[in-house]
Amino acid sequence: MKYDVAIVGNGIIGLSIAYNLTKKHNNIRIAVVAPKSRLSGATNAAGGMISCFGELTHSSLKTELGNKKFDTCYKALRKWDDHINELNRGFSDKLEINKGTYVINNSKSGIVDHENIYAMIAALNDFNEDYSRIDPFTIPGFKPVEDARAIEAYYLPNEGFINPTLILDRLLDILSANDNVDIIDDAVIKSDKNASGFSIELKSNASITADQLLLCAGSYTQSIIENSDFGINTVPIFAGLGQAVLIEKVINVPHLIRTPNRSGACGLHILPYNDNSLYVGASNNVYVNPSDLSEVGIIHFLLECTVEQLHQDFYKAKMQKIMVGNRPASLDGLPLIGETSVKGLWVISGTYRDGFHQSPIISEEVANRILGIDTSTDLSIFSPERKPIEHYTVEESIKEATKHYMSGAYERAMKLPKAGWDDFISGMIEDKIRELYNKIGVNFALNPDIVLMFQFSNNQDALISYFQEYFKNFENNDNLEKMDLSA
Repeated sequence: MKYDVAIVGNGIIGLSIAYNLTKKHNNIRIAVVAPKSRLSGATNAAGGMISCFGELTHSSLKTELGNKKFDTCYKALRKWDDHINELNRGFSDKLEINKGTYVINNSKSGIVDHENIYAMIAALNDFNEDYSRIDPFTIPGFKPVEDARAIEAYYLPNEGFINPTLILDRLLDILSANDNVDIIDDAVIKSDKNASGFSIELKSNASITADQLLLCAGSYTQSIIENSDFGINTVPIFAGLGQAVLIEKVINVPHLIRTPNRSGACGLHILPYNDNSLYVGASNNVYVNPSDLSEVGIIHFLLECTVEQLHQDFYKAKMQKIMVGNRPASLDGLPLIGETSVKGLWVISGTYRDGFHQSPIISEEVANRILGIDTSTDLSIFSPERKPIEHYTVEESIKEATKHYMSGAYERAMKLPKAGWDDFISGMIEDKIRELYNKIGVNFALNPDIVLMFQFSNNQDALISYFQEYFKNFENNDNLEKMDLSA
């Protein structure tokens, strides 16, 4: 079968692009190819947070691309209401955003919480965004244990969430009713380009052909690029393995409650998932390859935090489901969006924790560019074949990653002797990270969650070799020259 466009991926990005293409072009032939189960896909395991300011960290706006990414998030925040209204047309069962987010700041983690929540407040003020400081004890469904009391809390009325499975189902309903769209339950192995277009090989040994190929397969995008002979050098996409749980709704939690981003992850959060369940998330450990397996230690830690930091009575709740998803995490933490040097080949991935929130803007922008329609949002700055962007100096990266290590340890109940031990342990961690940089041998500042990636690797030597091989492509760049970081 020959298609105008083949979209690899049936998560929020892939389906939203397909939706926008059909909305703007009546006769375009589209194939959406991905396993129906969406096993370990990011959207399937997400809480569906519509969060712009709540996701900010103190380093989010340090670079031009960081500001551009935030600009996309801000536009998405403003677009979601219209997007939902549009998806509701012709349906009696109306989708609805649960508006209102409580952001809490407690002392169970480290200094990263403090830095990030005040970066959030500064941005809220800069954008004249509505928010209020509230008494944490007035938050409905919030009753932490005594030593996890919130120091302060803020209410963001314009942020919230919507169950992502409802959005995916609605998009599928709309696309399935379109005779020009085929939803193919299969996995893409690789592709090549020839005179007829892109030949796409499927796991079932079938194949399809398309004039344009969009790789929207989240963290699985990297393997398709590597298996195919496109000859492109994109920013690497890793798997940010997130684990979450559904628990019995023994307490009424009417709105989203969350901490700031912390310890290389998106912060502890809870929200009402459906009539009977509460969603608690989410961990984040970055690996080279995606996984569909949960980890005992992570689930234990998540549940412990739930009881201690959110509500004591959750110890009574029955476990309903463990959810595992792989967020597409790029090397520099920024998305890959756009057409590559291979004409007709597009990469839309690397959205990390923002893919669901940004999907209305990204999908419309990509659809417009494919169809040659003028657009008000230019995402070309996120070219998939760009050189990776640094958000820190190397020394700043070492110190920032150390803070994340320490924050994670404090949240896991590390208790140090008084008088200087915090600095002593931090110094030891800094030395280990500096040693890691020396082994990699490249002067490129990694984000903290990428530094933490080495902690969770089962084969650190192989991971170091992976990074060394990647950076060989830029070894003539003055900013990536080899250096000695010995203290």
